Amino acid sequence: MNDLFAAGVTLFILMTGKAPFNNANPSTGLYQFIALNYPDKFWKMHDKKQKFSMEFKNLINSMLAFDPTHRLSIAEILSHPWMTQDILMGN
Repeated sequence: MNDLFAAGVTLFILMTGKAPFNNANPSTGLYQFIALNYPDKFWKMHDKKQKFSMEFKNLINSMLAFDPTHRLSIAEILSHPWMTQDILMGN
């Protein structure tokens, strides 16, 4: 399950160019919002510079969940709506 957490962090970095939080300490910083199950507060801080789809937020929330038993499996990640959507390629 830890690898899926790391995959969530990596996906976030690939999409935004920055880390979702400075460290995964459940009592401080942005990760505290995830650990305390306040994802809206987490995204409010990130939505200031870039807007994210609800599907992306849901996927990241599920991959970074504080409780590892609440994280998605690899099969669930691959079948998630954000992963299966059509992507428009730029010219």
